[in-house]
Amino acid sequence: MAEVTFGLDRNNKSIKHISEVIRGLRCDCICIQCGKELKAAKGDIQEHHFKHHEQSDCKASFESVLHLTAKNIIRKGNSFHTGEKGIFQYFSTELERVCGGYRYDAYISTSDKPIAIEIIVTSHVSTLKRDYIRLTQQRAIQINLQSVDRNVNYEELERLVLVESSSKRTIWWESEPQLEQPISKTPIFNYSYYLCLTLLLLLIKPVREFIFRLFK
Repeated sequence: MAEVTFGLDRNNKSIKHISEVIRGLRCDCICIQCGKELKAAKGDIQEHHFKHHEQSDCKASFESVLHLTAKNIIRKGNSFHTGEKGIFQYFSTELERVCGGYRYDAYISTSDKPIAIEIIVTSHVSTLKRDYIRLTQQRAIQINLQSVDRNVNYEELERLVLVESSSKRTIWWESEPQLEQPISKTPIFNYSYYLCLTLLLLLIKPVREFIFRLFK
């Protein structure tokens, strides 16, 4: 487990920053990613951080826990600043919603249309996923948290996720260009095309030799 600065309070399930808890096991926190017991390392040499109490193969890192924490903030919130599209109140949230083979980090329902939210921490939204969003005309916003400081506390992160507009960018909205549905060819057409091409290639040499023999 790499050094992380957020843990989940065992009692009330709220997310705690390392600065908010007592040293050692008295922090009473568990890992946001694996659910195992944490202790707060708050010494005088290293930066303060959480670590597993017992040896664990958990792969939690600052980036992965930041991503999980941001999703949890959206789940618990009810107002979201989209950036250039303004502020929307929402009444329900679905995390990890799957649509057409693509997974959205969060999917919030508003009084108008639902909004898909992508949280950028380590990797960007793929081109194929962007094309799918445009093709399905899905309102979608991305939140860029790549430059977030390791010492960010929960309140600051909550502001970045829900209130701050500069960290947001539109993936697709009604004013954005729409991707047209490509004309699909049926499998029969494709197979026939390649079969004819193959037969033609196989017949070229015999036909050429036959024609040569005719004109000898």
